[in-house]
Amino acid sequence: STFFANSAGTAAGMMGNYGKSGTCSPSVVNCVSNSNQANGSTLSNRSEIYNFSASPSFSYCAMQMDSADYSSESFNNLGSGSNNQFGVNPSFSNSANPDGSDGVWMTSDDGLIPNSGSPLINAGTNSGTPTKDIRGINRSGNRDIGAYEKP
Repeated sequence: STFFANSAGTAAGMMGNYGKSGTCSPSVVNCVSNSNQANGSTLSNRSEIYNFSASPSFSYCAMQMDSADYSSESFNNLGSGSNNQFGVNPSFSNSANPDGSDGVWMTSDDGLIPNSGSPLINAGTNSGTPTKDIRGINRSGNRDIGAYEKP
């Protein structure tokens, strides 16, 4: 999944997790979180994730903030996951035009496809992830992080 340029009023520009005493345990794998915001800030400790009585697990994800900005004991923790990238530029092909010049999502001109040299390329896991990207392109070898596979 690619979570890009989402906005929320006070928290959870990317994802809000609400549960009762650990009943909410989402697992997020091979995702990109970039340019998401809450309260108008992409660097707030609530700009991406807000957990309330939740225990998420993020693995093989490229997160927009530095690792020190996530806490293991608070509302923006990433849970028990591993192999995440922090504070990286995903190097999208054209983030200024995410749905591409045709204005249609899930086509070959989408701006959220990783550029050559992107840290997303071959940095994901194959375990439990789709064999095709959001456009229907086969994923081979190590998967790219995010919804798009670099052709």
